[in-house]
Amino acid sequence: AAAAAAAAPAAGTKAKVAAASTFSAERKTARTLFAKEASRSALADIKRILAVGESRADWAREVLLLTQSGSGEDAAATAARCFRRLVRRIHPDSRPALSQDSEMRCHEAIAKLQRARLAVQRQSTGGGMSAQLAATPLPPRAVSTSILNSTPGARKWLITWEPPPLKEVAELAGHYEVRALDGDRFITIAAVEPCYDPERCRYTTLAELRKCELRECELQPRFKATHTLSLCVATVCNS
Repeated sequence: AAAAAAAAPAAGTKAKVAAASTFSAERKTARTLFAKEASRSALADIKRILAVGESRADWAREVLLLTQSGSGEDAAATAARCFRRLVRRIHPDSRPALSQDSEMRCHEAIAKLQRARLAVQRQSTGGGMSAQLAATPLPPRAVSTSILNSTPGARKWLITWEPPPLKEVAELAGHYEVRALDGDRFITIAAVEPCYDPERCRYTTLAELRKCELRECELQPRFKATHTLSLCVATVCNS
């Protein structure tokens, strides 16, 4: 009887261990399935975004999945909400790491979402798409870089430039992209775009944008590992 009484707690402990092990395995399986679904969904979104041709008049609304036309502040606010929702779905912080090529395509898709958001906002405040198409952006001048923090892991740089000679239409329809050399091509690592200034009740112009601060913690892993970065600043037309 004493032996049986001693065995009962041991059996209970084994049952608890088995139950905990089963729960842990189920939780791990659920995390794995969630990660796979997040990756699959992100790849599908990236493919859809990059497949939309920017020569079409309604490309920006198609990229942002805007189903209703509108104007003014409502359209601009809706475009901003759609932009944030889509970025959350494909951003590296929201899913497991993809292949190097897919991560590059993800970065390109995020830059395209930024262009689409700004294009819709411009249209909603009276900037016509035909005017944007007519703009021929010129590169910025006197681009320079200074080091704000040289500590490995927390490096920080300030990129400054002078605006290019801009026609009025170009000021209405552009933004800057900071690009880093990756192999044999430059890819976008940051976008500097006009934003709404509530004090002036208008959007800032391209000529008023003259600097960008880069932080190492925000760079893709392959750029963090390098000792030097080859950068350029491009003027981009949102057409």
